[in-house]
Amino acid sequence: MNSLGKVGQTLRPGQHGTRRHVQKYGDQLLLVRYRYDATRQRRLTTVELLVEEVPWVPPADQIVQVRVDYEEAELRQRLKAAGARWNKELRRWETTKEVARELQLEKRLDSGRGPLYR
Repeated sequence: MNSLGKVGQTLRPGQHGTRRHVQKYGDQLLLVRYRYDATRQRRLTTVELLVEEVPWVPPADQIVQVRVDYEEAELRQRLKAAGARWNKELRRWETTKEVARELQLEKRLDSGRGPLYR
């Protein structure tokens, strides 16, 4: 097995120790890493290069409805603090799927089936 060793330094182009690599790779150079392999007693130099750049639009985060009982005041406050909004027609909190995941509310997501409020 060929281990790349422990990372000693990670340098950005223009920092001391990158000049030779900047000359060779130019604007494609993102990082230079110096790794140390104690077993083989070697310093290894690796570079990270940009090989492709294409337009990309991040997907919009999906809006989901979350069931929260009236008695769960603390959870309501956490949702409000995270930017969730109350939908009075659906009687559900609406937030992004990412926020629901961060607050560990996946099991409370409304599937769109069954009664609006339990």
